[in-house]
Amino acid sequence: MFTKLWSSFKKEKNVSFPISMALCVSFLKSKLKEQQSSSLLSTKEEAIIKNIRSITRRANINNITRTNAYLDFFKQHPSIHWALLAHFVSRNGGYHMTDLEGSLIPHILKLKNRKAFFLFLERANALIFHDAFPQLLLFKESTLCQKPLFHLLPFFNVSCFMEKVWNVFWEYPNSEFLTTALIINEQHHLEQKLVTTKVVQQNVLRTWPFLLQQSLGLTEVLLPSSSRLFSITVNDFSSLTERIKVGKMLYSILYDRVLFDDFLLFAASTIHRGSREDYAEHLFSTVKMQKTKLYSPPLKTAWSNVVHPSLPHQDWYKNDHVLALFASEKFVIPRDITASYSRKIKALNSLSHTLSS
Repeated sequence: MFTKLWSSFKKEKNVSFPISMALCVSFLKSKLKEQQSSSLLSTKEEAIIKNIRSITRRANINNITRTNAYLDFFKQHPSIHWALLAHFVSRNGGYHMTDLEGSLIPHILKLKNRKAFFLFLERANALIFHDAFPQLLLFKESTLCQKPLFHLLPFFNVSCFMEKVWNVFWEYPNSEFLTTALIINEQHHLEQKLVTTKVVQQNVLRTWPFLLQQSLGLTEVLLPSSSRLFSITVNDFSSLTERIKVGKMLYSILYDRVLFDDFLLFAASTIHRGSREDYAEHLFSTVKMQKTKLYSPPLKTAWSNVVHPSLPHQDWYKNDHVLALFASEKFVIPRDITASYSRKIKALNSLSHTLSS
């Protein structure tokens, strides 16, 4: 399976960056000045919208279904780099969810706090998927029809920013440009719908347990490969620009020319269960009474599925000042934590028990 996937990726890899990122951004700036067009839907377009909504709803059940859906899409469309990045970030979302019921966190957090954090993580995971996956599916439909269908994005309450982005990408398929745009869009979407809400600010981001987890490095994002482990720490999750910066840094590491093959091999060969045993079976176990390993349950054991209420639509995009966020980050040296990770986890385990005593 991996050989077939890799061959498919290489076919598209050579045409991923036909023009520069700067030129794509310039085209986007021009398109953002254009007025939104509206027209009556054809019967076929109505069917496409209905089908995409149905597929998205079925895949948006929990972290496992979302994470798998991203990877399945990437296998079919390797030029959409963001889908693989989203797969790895979503894997981390699952790890953080199951941590709340594993060996480390319950010692220092009461059940009501753990539930609040889980709902925050689950809501974030679901919100991004609900916004992004219809975009991916509409790209798929466009390739099948051999014409852009991105004028249908407003029917999924997707920002006008992304409608313009996808139209630029269709004409000038630069994968880095599209990935960066999706990072910017999804983090603004998350900012508006979740991070800045009063409930989340009071019950999650400003609470001492969350700040403690952040200071202990429990909010880091891991990129497991088939042989090594890399990470980036999110220093301030409440900061929009920090989250966008981290997203771009993760992308640069994931698509590193030397490391990419091993990341892809891990994703293609390792079933996502939400348990940290998936990437570190020498440290974690899905079996609770293992004496030599920390308990890291599968998601289906730790938490039940959640049905999220729909929210009123409000486009986050206001003006083209946001284009400054396309600027490249400084060169990122991938942080290989393979050797130090075991020591860190053992130290966190000791600290967790100390804090609870």
